[in-house]
Amino acid sequence: MIRFGLRAKLLLLILGLLLALTAGALLTVRHQFGQQLRRQAERELQAASHVLSSVLERSGAQLLDRGRILAELPSLQNALLKDHKQLEPLLMEVKTIRAANLLWATDTQGKVLASTGEYPPLGEDLSKQPLISAAMSGGETLGFDLFTGEWWLLLSLPVRKPSGEILGTITLSLLIGEAYLARLSELMGAELGFLWGENRLWSPQWHEGARNSIAAGAFKSLARPPQQILLPQGGRFLWMARLVTGGVPPIAAGPIALLGIPLDESVIQKTSRAIGWIAFLTLAIGAFVSVWTVGSITRPLKTLVADSQEIGSGNLAHRSQVQARDEVGELASSFNQMVERLQTSYNELATLNQTLEERVGQPVQDDRE
Repeated sequence: MIRFGLRAKLLLLILGLLLALTAGALLTVRHQFGQQLRRQAERELQAASHVLSSVLERSGAQLLDRGRILAELPSLQNALLKDHKQLEPLLMEVKTIRAANLLWATDTQGKVLASTGEYPPLGEDLSKQPLISAAMSGGETLGFDLFTGEWWLLLSLPVRKPSGEILGTITLSLLIGEAYLARLSELMGAELGFLWGENRLWSPQWHEGARNSIAAGAFKSLARPPQQILLPQGGRFLWMARLVTGGVPPIAAGPIALLGIPLDESVIQKTSRAIGWIAFLTLAIGAFVSVWTVGSITRPLKTLVADSQEIGSGNLAHRSQVQARDEVGELASSFNQMVERLQTSYNELATLNQTLEERVGQPVQDDRE
């Protein structure tokens, strides 16, 4: 058998207490696990929001660079000034190099002179369109619009003569479809959707239940912390809404970007259950080690106390039955040896007394006679 000394047992007792403390810490972690996961998801949402802003600003800056290069082309200036028939071939040529998905040009009154697509139709008056109106006044503005059933990121800017006189406007458009949102979602590590009034555009990964639940309260949530919603399947979805603005040049007030991080409820439950079982086993082992260690020390000591009381009452024939394989066992063995010697000494003393009595008592008896 393995021999555990008192020092080893004290170390085992400390180990048991540490295991119990560890179990308590694990239970605390289990209680806070869901909250920690939510805080982590909130941090991921904030990071995704920054990524979205960065991507949109970069897309806007690239669109602005292309638009400025296009606006400074002498061929475009000449076409606006002299021959409008040259505008469409020129814009189609620019489209072929993927400068934009859709381009159109207007005169100084906002009338459409040429377009690379069916929208806007030739001759349509776009002077009241905010981006075109700003470009007619000499501004460069990014914005969003919904036409032909698609979402677009638009840039409108003026085309000037070398003298600075405005000849017309040019608009470059980038298509924002589900494929674009899917790429953005992958880049951000979050689901993405756009909501503009009753018009919605969602990343394909968005769950239908999340779409309906989020859209209803998105406008009210712009100034709030990330919100949590429940999905029909029992899962959870943490999401936040932010108004798409900013950029260089500034983006005109556009749609609401809806960012979401799915919280897998089953993972939370499984992890929480696993932590709970680990804590329970750790607590059980710690309690067993502590109770066994304390018992292995106190039981033989109590027995020794009872043995000493029994011997103290005069029963020198009593012997301790402690069989511990440690210092307490050695103490019990020494205790029995001491009692054995004490009893031997007592017996020898009794024998000597009896002998003395016999020797001393005989002369006394003879004198009396």
